[in-house]
Amino acid sequence: MRETVHVGLEGRAYDVVIGPDLLAEAGALIAPLLRRKRVVVVSDETVAAQHLDSLRAGLDAADISVEALALPPGEATKCWAELTRTVDWLMDQKVERNDVVIAFGGGVIGDLVGFAAAILRRGVRFVQIPTSLLAQVDSSVGGKTGINVSQGKNLVGAFHQPSLVLADTAVLGTLQARDFLAGYGEVVKYGLLGDAAFFDWLELNAPAMAAGDMALRVEAVRRSVQMKADIVLRDEKEHGDRALLNLGHTFCHALEAATGYSDRLLHGEGVAIGCAMAFELSARLGLCAQEDPSRVRAHLRAMGMKTDLRDIDGDLPDAAYLLDLMGQDKKVIDGKLRFILARSIGDAFVTADVPKDAVLQLLDDGRLTDGHGRTVDFSNCVLVMTSNLGSEAIQGLTESGDKERIEPTVMGIVAQHFRPEFVNRIDDIVVFQPLTQQEIGRIADLQLALLNSRLAEQGLSIQLDDNALEAIVAAGYDPVYGARPLRRAMQKMIENPLADALLTLDLTDVTQLQGRWEDGHLEICIT
Repeated sequence: MRETVHVGLEGRAYDVVIGPDLLAEAGALIAPLLRRKRVVVVSDETVAAQHLDSLRAGLDAADISVEALALPPGEATKCWAELTRTVDWLMDQKVERNDVVIAFGGGVIGDLVGFAAAILRRGVRFVQIPTSLLAQVDSSVGGKTGINVSQGKNLVGAFHQPSLVLADTAVLGTLQARDFLAGYGEVVKYGLLGDAAFFDWLELNAPAMAAGDMALRVEAVRRSVQMKADIVLRDEKEHGDRALLNLGHTFCHALEAATGYSDRLLHGEGVAIGCAMAFELSARLGLCAQEDPSRVRAHLRAMGMKTDLRDIDGDLPDAAYLLDLMGQDKKVIDGKLRFILARSIGDAFVTADVPKDAVLQLLDDGRLTDGHGRTVDFSNCVLVMTSNLGSEAIQGLTESGDKERIEPTVMGIVAQHFRPEFVNRIDDIVVFQPLTQQEIGRIADLQLALLNSRLAEQGLSIQLDDNALEAIVAAGYDPVYGARPLRRAMQKMIENPLADALLTLDLTDVTQLQGRWEDGHLEICIT
């Protein structure tokens, strides 16, 4: 079960070998590249602890001696300090221009070590042995190397092609589920940008692939690498088509910078969110059908992946600041930020003709849609939490639907549980709604399905039955806190099914409010 993709760059051609148990054969595969039977390996501490002995054994089988350096794991390692440390260590090992350096790890190690090899003695050969799905399908192929700086991601680096790539798919079995799925963000990107048939294939096969089917893993890596190799052959230095590989990355890199390149957001998670946002932006600009972003998000959610800004833990900067971070992107030309947008799934293109207001609007965390894809805008709506005691205190008042009596009572209850600046953002209290565990499940499912969209029509009529209840909860929004209070409150409800929820809604254009309790549920009609 082995596949080989040839990257036929003139004078710098190399193979990408894909399949299980390649570490055991690393010596035999690398030996033809060596002038002396010696290599140096740079890895990270996590990969080294798990796999370095296996790689040593594979190299020892071909009588190749090994010296190794293990760096700290994580995106923060892609920095000046660790680059300097790596170059100094390579110099101490007396690495010559004809020697081979092995980058043994995920995308961070591949990028950093490749850059070190590019600048050491003005260019030393290196071999990529990627150990993450993300690195196997993307960063190990194509010759991009570099580090992050305070101004942004991958802004310092070089094009330096590897001499060989060994993608051992058996190693993927040791990844944590989150890390594997993060890598899947780069896999699905290929289908979205230029291969609709591959996206169809992923919709059918990705769940089994994620569950461990080795043949499917090999095929997914092969198809991804083949697409990247084809694009690199057409445009090695990213003057044209290669920019398509950055689908989702403009948003992703800004989000990574905003989260401090931390575990709050893994790179592949940012790519998945970025792809979903790129398709949403395309739909808003009339470039693709609205069904396309819905389909993209539905597949990503089915895989258990992040799809929206609200899926990122913790606070994010406002839209203007995120857009400013995008301005540091490498794709900025003549001061204009280029986006990779889509005409449909499998048909992406590069453009600088994107209205700034459209991007800012997309980045606003409060634009949501209901479960039917209809955009909803409640400008001062928020969902918060109170105690069970609060449920008992307000139940009698809600039967009358008397807003003047409800609001001060609920505000008093809420003030006991939330800091003042949060309470002050609540403009109009409509109803206190206790939720059963069954309702929580329905709302949580819908929350995963929300799209970032703005209401195009004016006014709406809602019958707050079970489905409309979901629409109201889905529209939970505060102009200062965005959708994050909704997501946090939702998580509390999921963790504590006995908790209650307080729904608030701007009633500016509401002419009639009726409510009644029946079987423990409050039914509301708003017209």
